[in-house]
Amino acid sequence: MSEAAFFELYHPGLPRLGPGSSQDTARALALVPGLSDEPLILDVGCGNGAQTLALARLLPHARIAAIDLYPHFLEELRRRACQEGVGERIEPVLGDMSSLNFQPESFDLIWSEGAAYHIGFAVALSSWRTLLKPGGCIALTDISWFHDAPPAEVRDFWNREFPGMESEASHQVHVHKAGFDLLGQFRLPAECWWKDYYTPLSMELAGFRLRHADKPEWLAVADMAQEEMDIHRRYSDYFGYTFFVCRRRD
Repeated sequence: MSEAAFFELYHPGLPRLGPGSSQDTARALALVPGLSDEPLILDVGCGNGAQTLALARLLPHARIAAIDLYPHFLEELRRRACQEGVGERIEPVLGDMSSLNFQPESFDLIWSEGAAYHIGFAVALSSWRTLLKPGGCIALTDISWFHDAPPAEVRDFWNREFPGMESEASHQVHVHKAGFDLLGQFRLPAECWWKDYYTPLSMELAGFRLRHADKPEWLAVADMAQEEMDIHRRYSDYFGYTFFVCRRRD
């Protein structure tokens, strides 16, 4: 896949870079008990910061370190944070989620929406746990199978695009093994994939195809995006993102 093509289509100016909503961020945060008046939060794989800004609005005295591997996403987050008047409380950090450079027990809460799959749900839980203060919480979404026997078309698509996809029950096992108690979980509604993610993305596709009609590798990126949207439209009952909210067990 052409990285340049990917980042032109999935550009920082989109409302979101994955499924989710401010309402679901708030719903997950409501499951987190006992935060201090001025919590320290780490948002891992923040992208352009839709959920980072939602957290800043919901927790007006929180300080948030927002880490991502791509500088252009962080620049967009910085711009949006300044525009909303929360720039002083959000620190964009360039870094890799697989090797986070923070002191142990630094954070009250670790957050990650639509990003943990890059290193795997189980790896994310076990490797990020040491960064939490005792009794601290982690809230993250991951894509899950909702049924054991999905239709062949959707199974084959995700086996090709994300062969590590697991069931919600398997995620719960990973939570326990990593040393967490599961405080709650819920599925993101199907409309969370469309309102601020797929619908704006689909509006980009026609112009993208016209600009790059002579570049097969770039058109393949558009085809992949369209196929994923079509699969979700037909089979959203069989898979989706689940929010898991967990507390470090000490």
